[in-house]
Amino acid sequence: MSQIIDHLGNQRALLAWLDRHPGRPRLVARLYVLIGLLDLYSAKPAVVTALRELRERTPYPPGLEDYLVPATDDETLASLAFKIESLRTWRRRG
Repeated sequence: MSQIIDHLGNQRALLAWLDRHPGRPRLVARLYVLIGLLDLYSAKPAVVTALRELRERTPYPPGLEDYLVPATDDETLASLAFKIESLRTWRRRG
């Protein structure tokens, strides 16, 4: 992987390259972008507060019931990113 990243220039270029290929390469690229966004926003207190307020009204948004922990805190989005990564790794092995 590091040789491909070196050849393309950086990880962003790798993800863009993968996204141009249908199927698993595109899925992996988009999952890594999502994971990066979740990690980025989990470090922003305003986002965590907004998510906490949303979850007070809708504790488990449709489709996320099995993935969100009951309480929303600064670890919630990072935890979701970790679960996505775990699912991606599991599917590759399975």
